[in-house]
Amino acid sequence: MGRRTGGRAAGLLAALLAPVLAFGLLTAPPAHAVGQLDEAAEALADGSGVWVAEGFEGAPETLLDLVRARYARAETSIRVAMVTEELGEDDAAAQQFAAAVGEPGVYLVYSETDDPTSDYPTTAHQRAVLGGDVTYEQVYEEYNDHLGSGSGNFLLSLPDALDGDLSPDVFALSDDAPFFVDPAVTDVFPDVTAEWLREVYADVETPVRVAVVTALGGSDADTQDALFGELPADGTAVLLRWESEEFSVAGATGGEAPFGVDDVESTVGGIGAGDVPPEVLPQRMALLAALLGPDPVELARQALVDDPVYVHPGVSDGETTAAEVDALRERLREACPSARAAFMPEEVLELRLGGTLPDADSGDLARLFVPESDGSDEPGTDVVVWTLSSEVGGYLSNTSATGQASFVEATQWTFGASPPISGALEELLSEVDDGGGGGGGLPDAVGDTGQLRIYLLVALGIALLWLGPLIAANATRRRRRIRATAKWRRRLTRLPVGQAREEQERADVAALAVWRDLVALGDDLGHIASPHDPVRLRALQRLRSEYERLLAMHDQAMTWHEVAMVRADARRLRRSLDVWLRTAAAPQPADAR
Repeated sequence: MGRRTGGRAAGLLAALLAPVLAFGLLTAPPAHAVGQLDEAAEALADGSGVWVAEGFEGAPETLLDLVRARYARAETSIRVAMVTEELGEDDAAAQQFAAAVGEPGVYLVYSETDDPTSDYPTTAHQRAVLGGDVTYEQVYEEYNDHLGSGSGNFLLSLPDALDGDLSPDVFALSDDAPFFVDPAVTDVFPDVTAEWLREVYADVETPVRVAVVTALGGSDADTQDALFGELPADGTAVLLRWESEEFSVAGATGGEAPFGVDDVESTVGGIGAGDVPPEVLPQRMALLAALLGPDPVELARQALVDDPVYVHPGVSDGETTAAEVDALRERLREACPSARAAFMPEEVLELRLGGTLPDADSGDLARLFVPESDGSDEPGTDVVVWTLSSEVGGYLSNTSATGQASFVEATQWTFGASPPISGALEELLSEVDDGGGGGGGLPDAVGDTGQLRIYLLVALGIALLWLGPLIAANATRRRRRIRATAKWRRRLTRLPVGQAREEQERADVAALAVWRDLVALGDDLGHIASPHDPVRLRALQRLRSEYERLLAMHDQAMTWHEVAMVRADARRLRRSLDVWLRTAAAPQPADAR
């Protein structure tokens, strides 16, 4: 009997304890996570910092560098552990992390675990506060304020939310002190300083305020109200905050500013992107200065008086170096003394010229850049202007040339050059070296009839020889495009998987925009009745054949460089169609554009 009673008691005790034990198993961190938290606690025993377990992939190195630089200056101690195992329920892991260290401060734990049903890991986040004046609610509220993108990273905003050590300097920006750079940003990017910003905007006469920070505490609305609320009527302000791998952009303009906030944010953040990778920050700041400062066309014209190559400080292809440009500049000076070449930012140029660029194909755009002689020499009138678009990463979006016919023809072979800047100059030089470019111009004087006869014969010979390149033009351009396309695709196959995916997504975004242009073109071409004039009919058939070719190119495009070629060709086709419609003998269809 005793044994049976004891058995029942044991069974009852087991039944009572089972839920308790189960709850403990569910809430306690796994053994591996405990080990990682112990390592983190030991590594961060002396103060703030970040400990990252091997295999944790959700924290880019630059973000970690900025966090460490920021925490080194923070008054409140903040410790972060990034582990690769499940954390359990509630904030148990963060509390254990805090207990293991035993010092007052904020404790954050991030977790990544494999998910066999997804391409991405499962993530979790826990927080705890130990002693001191900071409350759990403060940390939780700050976390919620930065859940959305574009307002800065929570790990970077937390010190300012708790200590208020950055916001006062940023909110105090004025005409006397218009620039501020977070010291932690300068630690990681030594060239980014307030002094550098002053140099960039030295020639801008309207008020400009720029702050480059890791992140600011508090809600995004409160931050923008405090920073932009006292902006002068003609002023422009930009706030750059770090997200994960780049800066996000927030801008503001006064009611009398020369350009609106959308123009400012797209100039700094790129069309449709709103972010600034650190490697292009110098160019993006120079673009804003070009938008607000002296006329960029006039600056280029002045530079081209003595300099055969002008590269606007706001453009870059990410590959061509200053040394390469210097070497190509000297080669062009020697090969074609009359030649001048300028690389300009497309979007800023459009805004400064009223929203629309002069026609590139006719040379109207290039004619704006023809330099005036300073009286000591004659710089010549062979000018080519390439515009680079930041929308798709700095490819050559337009080529416009004016001057001798042979020089203008030589510039057309630069389309699709890679890298865009050095590649375009190399292509131009190859044509000039082959006799395709201008150089000497007409003789200053013709002394007698014999000289005149010789000159006319030479001119006639050149004219006859020039027919050859014209006949072969299309074939040559096709060959160069094929080579360029093969090169871009080979580059794509050599990229790491993640970077290749980003490149493909970039191409897809650009392709969607081009597709809209193609649909509009197709609608216009489809509504045109066939003309009776055989000459105009053949011209219309050529336009429609070109449209079919563009559809096929768009369908086969694999890289954004190829999409860029389709975009440029679509613009040319639109201009050709407009010319055809304007010269039509019969009235235009009601819906033709």
